[in-house]
Amino acid sequence: MKNLFFILTFLFVSSTAFGQKNFTNGTGNYLWSDAGNWANGKPSAANAVVVIKSDKVIIDQDVTIGWLKKGKIEGTTYNTVITNCNNEAICSDNDKILTFSGKQFGGNTFSVENLEIGKDLKFDSHVKFSVNGTDTVEILKISQARYRKYNF
Repeated sequence: MKNLFFILTFLFVSSTAFGQKNFTNGTGNYLWSDAGNWANGKPSAANAVVVIKSDKVIIDQDVTIGWLKKGKIEGTTYNTVITNCNNEAICSDNDKILTFSGKQFGGNTFSVENLEIGKDLKFDSHVKFSVNGTDTVEILKISQARYRKYNF
């Protein structure tokens, strides 16, 4: 019984600690679809936790995630733009959509969170918020972030 408890605890801690995906714009093209822009693999789950560590992200494919955070890059501050209009004057109906699934992950109740006080997270794109069964998720909450130390 102790071994089962240990295994379950380990699996829970592993999934919450390592379940997030970090967009770092490693290739410099800002494209969501480019695997080289992800520090630890592209998100594939509808409840994925995504941390953006870039000043821009181009949604060039339809995407569904659970939680998006604007992370802080050590030693820098920056505004971030999430767009599906790659240098177009006006977004069109054919542009790709960023969907928030409404599915919780590890007790999270947010869809969007800005972790950098005084810097903007701008959505210049089509965004869709879904509701998922019995999960209670705050779709959009705007408030001054509390100081919390995160190690991403």
